[in-house]
Amino acid sequence: MIPKSDPEANIEILNAISILQSFTLQKLIMMMKNNERTRFYVKFEKFIETENVFQRFSFSTQDDIEIEIAILSLLKVDDLYNDGSICKKFLKKGVSSAKPEPNSQVFISFELLEGQKLLHTTGAFHSTTENDDLTKLEVISVKPNVLSFYLDDYSCSKAMRKIIRAMKKDEESLIEVRSLDRIKYGWDFDIISKFNASLPLTFHIKMYTFTEGRNAFTMTIPEKISTATRKREVGITLIKNGDYSRASKIFKSLNDLFALGTHSEQDKKDISQHYKSSLLNSSLCLLKLERWSEVVSVVRKLLEIDPENSKGKLRMAFALFKLNEYEESKALLQQMIQSTTNDNDVVVESKALLGEIEKASTKYIKESKKV
Repeated sequence: MIPKSDPEANIEILNAISILQSFTLQKLIMMMKNNERTRFYVKFEKFIETENVFQRFSFSTQDDIEIEIAILSLLKVDDLYNDGSICKKFLKKGVSSAKPEPNSQVFISFELLEGQKLLHTTGAFHSTTENDDLTKLEVISVKPNVLSFYLDDYSCSKAMRKIIRAMKKDEESLIEVRSLDRIKYGWDFDIISKFNASLPLTFHIKMYTFTEGRNAFTMTIPEKISTATRKREVGITLIKNGDYSRASKIFKSLNDLFALGTHSEQDKKDISQHYKSSLLNSSLCLLKLERWSEVVSVVRKLLEIDPENSKGKLRMAFALFKLNEYEESKALLQQMIQSTTNDNDVVVESKALLGEIEKASTKYIKESKKV
């Protein structure tokens, strides 16, 4: 930006005003194309009126302003959260309009950089050739140095899932990360945690391909069972690690998978064991998270398909107790004690919980009378 009558002020003014600070420069650049070089003349009064921040600039003159801009290269940038925390720059656009679904399996290459310094890589990136179409699953799945994972198994952070879901097949992008607020777990979090790196960081990602996303209404029964088996292993691992929050999300998605859709009687038999397992694990996670109302809701669904499930009943009775639903909790436990004949542990646990409820109920009644 050059005031005509004061060329000696060039450096001072250029240092004082960045593109991001100047609304005028932003507007002018938005009018330009790639590889364009243009000189603009702006009335000083209009510039100040547009900027509305005259105190920031040390103009020694009020002459008209001459601005020369050269666009060397234009990169499309997506602000994924609209706050500047994570922005994507396209290096290569994808070959189709399709993007991964929430439960797609994806195949990518990944690099982590601090400035120009490479901190981590999955290995050399592959290039599609006429005889080697990397968007085909049968081709990319046997390639080395390719990272593959399911988006719905919570193996990556919330931010990485959003980044990946915004990518297309054969797309290559640079992701500038200025905040780690949405990267709290997952393989990307683990990689970043290994380095004492300063923000911003850069993810270099190439999306090769991904599987078609299927939902509860389009999946076949074998597909539902296969998905349940895969996600159950993930959920159990999270439970063993004490990560009940993420595990609860895994099992909730499985509960929905089995609850939604139209099932024949044979279908119901085929999925029954998987559905019961998911509901039980879900109730355990919710119990650990002290989400009592949700425990009751999940166990009610479990008892619809397995009315005598003692683990579910005990969890429901405890949740009702925590919700101060003493009478319903006691009735459930008394019914369990009377009907259980071959499981002494259930009877012992039921009686112990019943004793706690009796004490709490008595105390609650006394305090209520005082009020």
